[in-house]
Amino acid sequence: MSSTGEAERAKHPEGQAPESVTRESDAPDAQDQDAQAPDAQRTPIDDSTLPGHRRNALIMAGLVVLTAAAAVVCLAVGRYALDPADVVRILASRVHLLTDLVPQTWTDSDERVVAMVRGPRVASALLIGACLAVCGAAMQAAFRNPLVNPQILGVSHGASFGGVLAIALGWSAVALVSAALAGGLAVLVLV
Repeated sequence: MSSTGEAERAKHPEGQAPESVTRESDAPDAQDQDAQAPDAQRTPIDDSTLPGHRRNALIMAGLVVLTAAAAVVCLAVGRYALDPADVVRILASRVHLLTDLVPQTWTDSDERVVAMVRGPRVASALLIGACLAVCGAAMQAAFRNPLVNPQILGVSHGASFGGVLAIALGWSAVALVSAALAGGLAVLVLV
């Protein structure tokens, strides 16, 4: 940023831009100049309506569509291959309002594979991924560091200690996971 830009900002109160700084779309055309009054004001640039917000919304919408497409592909691909269109129809038939609108072009075994075998796996993968993303974002916000990881707090070491302790004591699998969770939470409380 140049010193001229800083000097320009110092001249004008906050939130108001100088009259010379306007959008190009706000500048009058040669034909419209006769129709406008000579004292017509140009509108200053409003930062909240810049295209950055729209771009972020489009990126988020694209990521949601990409996630849904990946989920459909995961439901269709495997030892028992399914047509992705049938997977979408099976999922749509599970929605109460769409049950009568979707023609059944799949077999009962196709529906069982989607609903009972692959569906829970894909749903749990999406849910666990979302939880990890939220946890990572919370840690980044808490430490104001985009490169933060669980080792900074020692959460990984506490969870490892709890898991190793459960293995050494010969506890069951559920107790192992519980001990690892307790070890991680204990480190969070101590730190």
